[in-house]
Amino acid sequence: ITLKNSNGGTGGGIQLAYQGPDQTTAPTPGGLNPIANMATVGVTALKNVTGGLVHTLTNTITVPNQAGPTNTTLETSGFDAISNGAMTVGDNGNLIFASATSHSFIQAGPVTLGSNAGLSSAAQAVTVPMATTLTPANVLITGSVTLAGDANLNADSVGVLTITGAIDDGPDFFGITKNSGAGTVTLGGTAANTFDAAFNVSHGVLLLDKPAGVNAIGAGGLNLDTS
Repeated sequence: ITLKNSNGGTGGGIQLAYQGPDQTTAPTPGGLNPIANMATVGVTALKNVTGGLVHTLTNTITVPNQAGPTNTTLETSGFDAISNGAMTVGDNGNLIFASATSHSFIQAGPVTLGSNAGLSSAAQAVTVPMATTLTPANVLITGSVTLAGDANLNADSVGVLTITGAIDDGPDFFGITKNSGAGTVTLGGTAANTFDAAFNVSHGVLLLDKPAGVNAIGAGGLNLDTS
């Protein structure tokens, strides 16, 4: 899955959806009237689904390098998702995890973040397939995270972004910034984070939730901007 966008501003996105008990009518595609079956627009609808539905993705998920800071939305609508494929967010890309119904997104595969790339759990206004504001997804990153540049991790006031996989920067010297949103980013899990530059926090909450003696912050330490 390649999420292409527009090299600056708010780019494109993708909606992963099903038609189930909490979504009795399919989304409105391109401003058309609501339709009873997503199959009429080329999407297979799952009917009579009950309980907590979980889908597993094996695709790789890629946001290409961008010329300037660009937001791209990955929406899960009507189900929780577990992604086992690799995820790459290229330079200047910001991947926003959102949901029509506050579902969870678990990234179990490895993650690579480029220079000024970011992951964010945040509400997002969309116009396709219908005008609405998506809620933040509950995001859990259990796969390893490799920094290929200084990166950003953010969550808005009701967003949840938790990373339990180890964060490293290989032979390089990269750090992380939390620079938007009043929500909480949690660094958990049992493996030490070994990125070398600082973790900078200027907005919201950073929760360090590793066992005693296990480093959540790398050698560069923690910088808090209280201004």
